[in-house]
Amino acid sequence: QAFLDYLAGSISIPLISTVKKVGGRRFLDGGIADSIPVARAHEDGFDRQVVVLTQPTGFQKRLSTPAALLSSVIYRRYPAFVEAVKTRPDRYNEALERVMEEEAAGNFFVIRPESPIEMPRISTDKKKLQAAYDAGVRRMNDLLPALRRFLG
Repeated sequence: QAFLDYLAGSISIPLISTVKKVGGRRFLDGGIADSIPVARAHEDGFDRQVVVLTQPTGFQKRLSTPAALLSSVIYRRYPAFVEAVKTRPDRYNEALERVMEEEAAGNFFVIRPESPIEMPRISTDKKKLQAAYDAGVRRMNDLLPALRRFLG
């Protein structure tokens, strides 16, 4: 049960979900702190990595000023979280640069869509969700032979 509680905390979307309390600690979406955790995986000893991205080549994250302002009000009791929201685009883009460098060096196998996924962050539109899922399956089928070679 504890694992599921931590999982619920890690997927609690800021501004939409409530802060989850687990073991006396408070949790929100871990993607705010480390959106592409390749540095952490490297620290843990993983030099070759399979990285799954949700944006196509060329994407750069930008600060959402309204979300940052709203976060600074709603989460004012969590200054480290507010700072993480503000600095997220820079940290995301730095990690993305590392991903591209390691991919070019042959150390990372990157799975990413070929074009932007036309989907809001939260959706209940079954047709759009199915279309995004189907596009992902097609992309993975295209990449599967190369992934098998990478994995050796």
